[in-house]
Amino acid sequence: MAYGRLEVFYPDGAFKTFLLSDPNVSIGRSAGNMIALDVEGISRYHVSLTYADGVTHITDLDSANGTFVDGERLKANEASPLMGGEEVQIGEVRVIFHIFDETPTRPITVPEDTTRRVEIEAGQFTVDLFEPEQPVSPGAHISAQLTITNTGENAERYTVEIGGLPADWVRIDRRELEIAPGKAGDVVVNFKPRRRPDSAPGDYAVTAIVRARSNPLAELRTHFTLHVLAYGGFGMALEQRSARTGEQFRLHVHNQGSAVLPLTITPRPLNEAFTAKVNPARLTLAPGQRLVIAGEARAKSARLFGDPLQSAVDLVVRSGDAARFTAVARLHVTERPPLPGWARFIALGGALTLVLLTIVGLIVLLSPDSATEAPAATDVIAPEGGFIVQDFRVDPPTVARYVLQDVTITWDIPGAVTARISGLEGFTTSPLQADYPASGTITVPGIWQSPMPLTISVTAENEANESVTSAITVEVVPILCTASAGDVALYAAPDGRGQVVATVPNNTPAEITGRDLNGVWLRVALTGGASGWGRVDSLSCPDPNLISILLIVPDVATAVPETPGTLAPTATAEG
Repeated sequence: MAYGRLEVFYPDGAFKTFLLSDPNVSIGRSAGNMIALDVEGISRYHVSLTYADGVTHITDLDSANGTFVDGERLKANEASPLMGGEEVQIGEVRVIFHIFDETPTRPITVPEDTTRRVEIEAGQFTVDLFEPEQPVSPGAHISAQLTITNTGENAERYTVEIGGLPADWVRIDRRELEIAPGKAGDVVVNFKPRRRPDSAPGDYAVTAIVRARSNPLAELRTHFTLHVLAYGGFGMALEQRSARTGEQFRLHVHNQGSAVLPLTITPRPLNEAFTAKVNPARLTLAPGQRLVIAGEARAKSARLFGDPLQSAVDLVVRSGDAARFTAVARLHVTERPPLPGWARFIALGGALTLVLLTIVGLIVLLSPDSATEAPAATDVIAPEGGFIVQDFRVDPPTVARYVLQDVTITWDIPGAVTARISGLEGFTTSPLQADYPASGTITVPGIWQSPMPLTISVTAENEANESVTSAITVEVVPILCTASAGDVALYAAPDGRGQVVATVPNNTPAEITGRDLNGVWLRVALTGGASGWGRVDSLSCPDPNLISILLIVPDVATAVPETPGTLAPTATAEG
């Protein structure tokens, strides 16, 4: 019988679940482990899980990079208990441990001084509350106990309700119970916040309501505070694992935790002949937020001749919270010189020939009879059908960031057999043909999100397999809206009840990077890659029609839980 499960999140976004039924489970890179995780940063035998007497323990097997539980590094070869819901970092892999024993009816032992009693004379009953003393992490659970005492002379039925939390966080073992006169009954309440980015950390004011069926007006309410911790974690993946030098690559990052997460991205070329950069290198993601980071790798010195040179760049992403989790994505980079290596010998031979012809010409010109013996000039006829890009245009010459727009590309290359259009991969999701005719025009809709210029190229080949390329760089401009009616408050989410993260001063322009699904809120870029949300009617934009074609941000975290009866957190736990 299984006693728990592991949810394993890989750096590339993949996900696996492993059931735990054996009392001894080893985890590591070697195939000899019960759970083999062949990922960089994991030792051959990294960590072990043991189950005995209803408790699961985790032990770091003196691994090279260590094991972290909820951001704390374990001591080597020292067992630590797991209560369920913990986040374990093993190399580049993030693991969540869940237990299967989630029954809400198990007894709890609470010191007497934590008991709180409320009573109402007309109702002829009292309620004793044993409230939880410890905070709870999303995915884990904690219990409270209500003891109802019937002080009347007749048997009575009582109902129990819990308010102030999302309904799916609460399990009550007995929502209704009958108690004889002079007797007491216990109700156990389990609290288990969901392990989702919208499970906001902080203090939640919880209300327990007990009513007598015979007299609904006889109601007792008792209050306590449930402290919910934040949890961290992020995912990352390259859109393409290979790129040419000078070609833009895109890195997707996702804050999978419930707290604001600072991230630092550091490119590390494995070959000193290459350099790489990303923009932005530092950013802050809201809970659940996804973002695409643009980057570029280049050779430090360009080569005109030579064979293709391949290397790799490690994109190291480190979280800025207490856990300091690190993950790495490897990009394979190819530098392809425009001319093959053997072409340098032809060029050298041509240069030598030109030098010899120059010397011979000088000798002839300087000879005494050169004036009378010089041959007459003859007309030189240029060969027909020269293979060049005769016309290549992109309209418009500028594109606006985060706006849906059309780009029209026109080309004319006489003598070409096929033409290929490249550079639109990060602009549009519309399918493009692999090959186009020698001349033509296409219109492509798309959205450009990167601050880097949009470079569009056309490459053509003729029947002799000769190729010619032409490129145009399209300027990128931001959409700027101005706070024209006083300072504008920016919220962490498109919800005016949430936390204010910044303010746009009056008459100050701000870059707009998207809107919500209903078009009521605009996302505003902040320093460091962060963003805030302001209402449309509080910002003045140069072209109001642009708002309707802005990038829609569908999966935005709400600052306040939307479940009826839910209170917003009054404090934020340390991430």
